[in-house]
Amino acid sequence: MALSLQLLSNVGLADEKTHTYVGGEAKTKRVNSSGSGYSKSRTDCISAPTGRLFSQSSFKTKTKSKRNALIASCSLSFENYKEIVPGISQPGKACLETYVKVEGGLSNYGENAKHKCKMSYQLQMEDIGIAPAPSAPSGRDALAVVPLLPADIRMRREKESTISFGVPLTILNGKLEPMVTNGASLKDIRFTNYKEDSLTLTLQARASILDEVKCSPKIRLGMPASKFSDFGVQVLEVSPSCRAGGFLSNAANAPAEISKIILKEANISFVNKVFAGSDFDDWAEDDPELFKFLDKAWMQGRYCQWRGDPGLCLQISWSDNSAIEKRESRLLASVPKPEGSTNIDSARQRLEKLYEFAKEHQVYQEDGLEFPVGFRKGDIEDADMALFGGLLCRAGIDEGCKLVKDAQHSSGQFFRSPRRLGNDDTSSKATFSGDQLKGVIHYLTATADRHSLLRFLEYLGTQETRVIATGRTLESGYSSCPNRAPNFTCLLIGADWYMLERLAKLQGLDWALPSDIGDIKRRYDFDVSDLVWEALVTNNGYRLHLVANIAWSMKSLGIVDPSLEKTLRIILAREPENPFFNYLVLGSDARVQRLADLKCNADLERDKRYDWAWQRAERDEAWNDGMVWDCVFIYKLLIDDPLPVTTKTENINRAFSEL
Repeated sequence: MALSLQLLSNVGLADEKTHTYVGGEAKTKRVNSSGSGYSKSRTDCISAPTGRLFSQSSFKTKTKSKRNALIASCSLSFENYKEIVPGISQPGKACLETYVKVEGGLSNYGENAKHKCKMSYQLQMEDIGIAPAPSAPSGRDALAVVPLLPADIRMRREKESTISFGVPLTILNGKLEPMVTNGASLKDIRFTNYKEDSLTLTLQARASILDEVKCSPKIRLGMPASKFSDFGVQVLEVSPSCRAGGFLSNAANAPAEISKIILKEANISFVNKVFAGSDFDDWAEDDPELFKFLDKAWMQGRYCQWRGDPGLCLQISWSDNSAIEKRESRLLASVPKPEGSTNIDSARQRLEKLYEFAKEHQVYQEDGLEFPVGFRKGDIEDADMALFGGLLCRAGIDEGCKLVKDAQHSSGQFFRSPRRLGNDDTSSKATFSGDQLKGVIHYLTATADRHSLLRFLEYLGTQETRVIATGRTLESGYSSCPNRAPNFTCLLIGADWYMLERLAKLQGLDWALPSDIGDIKRRYDFDVSDLVWEALVTNNGYRLHLVANIAWSMKSLGIVDPSLEKTLRIILAREPENPFFNYLVLGSDARVQRLADLKCNADLERDKRYDWAWQRAERDEAWNDGMVWDCVFIYKLLIDDPLPVTTKTENINRAFSEL
């Protein structure tokens, strides 16, 4: 699941008024004849009223007044936390820390500095009404390992509705790249002051301005309890600790400038570089149904243990302990029903028309190569053709099978398309990916190409991969391309090995699997029922399409598990107008044909025919830019699926009643 963070504004409970507290004044000594500078700090604390807690994310500090300050800061700290929902806590005590420093020097003889801070905040009820645990949970708790980060996602639904995302600090440190703004630089940024379960995070860095003033700043951060859409980083304190290189730098107030830049970078660049992702507003627009569900949850960040090492954990938790169970039940109850028999003659006519057009206009024909492709105003779009070719092959379309077969190198490695065969990997551009692997698995399933499978398994055995930070292996496995850090996009995950092992056993090639396949399976802890989780919380679009492909491949490989049918039904309920998702549940049905007829009637002479419509959210209307092969694919399945999901309407209806 993709998570993104945003800068915190003054957020809190909508029905609460904003309170203000003014702290006492911090006043330094006067600069004496020796020219020494002085600093002063003070701390003022308040406690929440009985039965209330502070809404930490709502806190904002502001200077009330100051005089003669070289550096003046207002900082926050919190105590007496109490859990409000599982894993989410709010403080009962808040402290305002005021700091001021007067610049030394004979020009300031007799001067002192004063500073007064204030803070605004909101309150919430101590008891927010936690719903009881479900009496009859229908799904298991799960651990999903994301080796390419690496990260662990723990999902609980048996006694509570929570998702926790954990990542090692050593990986996050590597993502905090140098930051440069207006002549000031921030380098060597690292998490420090680790204390397990602490809700205060600390960054240490080196900073300078105009290569003259040197600082060793500390930035205290919080990721306080907030509703999902308000979650973000809260800067609690910035301590610049500057050493001036000369009088001119001090006169230019460089240490104060460093503080401003650190504050800005801690708020903005830290978030973007550590937790890159879609903006919440964009996500809400792309997948409003999932966003509405997630926005009922609370989120909070803290230091934690990650496999025995210091880590950072984000907790997502619902006050209703049965929230995930209810979401699943609601979706399963809304799955579209079959609409009757397919009009085979009509489907065949449309298939023939689309197929002829695709063969004439949507094929790459150069350098002795010939394979399906997308075009965007004349530009070739083939970066994902291993996936789309595999889908075509799975539907029984020979051009798709040939595409994937021709995309395999003599080394055994597969590439994104035959045209890209033998390309070199770079740190920012991989010649293959985990997404494309799903297409290869479709090809190997549909063709039973034992030789290609053997070559591929042998290639994987040469691509042992270790995710290393500070000299320690954090994760290990095998990659489907030479690309490694920083993205590890080719590192195989648990579901990939599950399917490859199944293919290998069906072909009598289990001896060609990596010798440590057992350790890999235990470490990734993949279970078919985990796909239900992914169907529930993966955002619409290509990621949800990949989950559907995994479930379809497993069914095509003869894996019988009620979780597969449940996964596909949940996906269909979330995108009920997607003809491919409908096919995966209903088989060759009039509903699938009706939706395909609606979406495959776009003007074929359009100048953009590059996308695979069924991998996009419905709101994108990607069929208007479809590569035509996507429509060939769906009509071929309607007429003659070589590995049918279901064959009779009564079987479909029985599946509905049983599940």
